[in-house]
Amino acid sequence: MLPVALVGFGWWGRTIASRLKENSLFELVCVVEPNVDAHSDIIEMGLTPILDFNEAVKMENVRALILTSPNDLHDQQIAQSVAEGKHVFCEKPLSLTFEGASNSVKACEEAGLVLGIGHERRFEPAVMEIKRLLDENAFGNIMHAELAFSHDKLINLPAGSWRTSKTFAPAAGMTQMGIHLTDILIWYFGERFVRSYNAAIYLPMNISDWARNLFLYLSAIKQPRLTPPAWAQSGANWNPRETRSN
Repeated sequence: MLPVALVGFGWWGRTIASRLKENSLFELVCVVEPNVDAHSDIIEMGLTPILDFNEAVKMENVRALILTSPNDLHDQQIAQSVAEGKHVFCEKPLSLTFEGASNSVKACEEAGLVLGIGHERRFEPAVMEIKRLLDENAFGNIMHAELAFSHDKLINLPAGSWRTSKTFAPAAGMTQMGIHLTDILIWYFGERFVRSYNAAIYLPMNISDWARNLFLYLSAIKQPRLTPPAWAQSGANWNPRETRSN
């Protein structure tokens, strides 16, 4: 059983807390939440609330920190965790800057500590099955891939929520939710960013509630010749001129 401390008891932190409590592989030692008003809910779940992250990270009986804290706190909290010899699981985004993310990865690697990131959709059965089929060339040459993610999970957020701020969510919907799709595409095809489009259409927030991102994956089109899909390679009369690539 791994003793852990959960940092943050907001919308997603509450979900993580309930899952950890039900999982026999983890001992949830405490929940760090600076908002005292939320402590009664933590206690009602049978958990121990504390106010200060600095207290949790120094607990000798805590081996790992699970961060569901605001995005701008991740860099510092990971650095403190590494300094105390603690493993880290950090919700995405890992950092708001490339430099911050790179420093966190490097620090954990050099200290021999595990750094996990909350890109759990890579482990969903349907997503994994598509990856398997891609690796087996079941679809032939992929020329275009499109993913869409629409939801109303954040529609009732209070106006002052950090999730509605350009400072803490600079990529709008891509910062917290759309990043899942970006990660899946990178896992599938590799990475090369081209352009991003954002717009404020519906929600009365300080950030846009619609985003469209265009990526170019050179790995998918770098071969000068077409490759037949796996199911067609056994056919003696396969002709690329008669086969459409996906």
